Amino acid sequence: MRIEKRLVFAAPVEDVFALVDEVEALASCIPGLEELSVVDPRTFDSRVKMPVGPISARFQLHTSIETIQPPTRIVIVTEGKDAGLAGRIKQRQEFDLQGNGDQTDVLITSELQIQGRLATFGQRVIGARADQFADEVAENVRRLLEARRAQR
Repeated sequence: MRIEKRLVFAAPVEDVFALVDEVEALASCIPGLEELSVVDPRTFDSRVKMPVGPISARFQLHTSIETIQPPTRIVIVTEGKDAGLAGRIKQRQEFDLQGNGDQTDVLITSELQIQGRLATFGQRVIGARADQFADEVAENVRRLLEARRAQR
């Protein structure tokens, strides 16, 4: 499943990109994050609880930054599973950032593969949840960027 999302942040591209180097700060923007373990500066493991349709899944995830081109491009690969649903996911996300003065346009392109019982919910339910999740993360990033600008 391919998902595209365009976001606009009221912050310079350097400020938005800087969050990549702050895994803990960025992780605080992820709804349902229960655990985070930094393996190295470009790799981390996490556990995320997420409602999908009428059920709740708890994913054990391994994420690595595959490509990083400051301050305009990041490619992240995440793989994981939910033992309760006997499901597996793999996601490759490309983040393309373009500065426009004091704001940053971000195009997120995701390729999502789902296997197991989780896949039985169908693309419509999963696509809608992925879109909602992206909106929640974006809103949390927005708040974090605003708080940082207010501290300056």
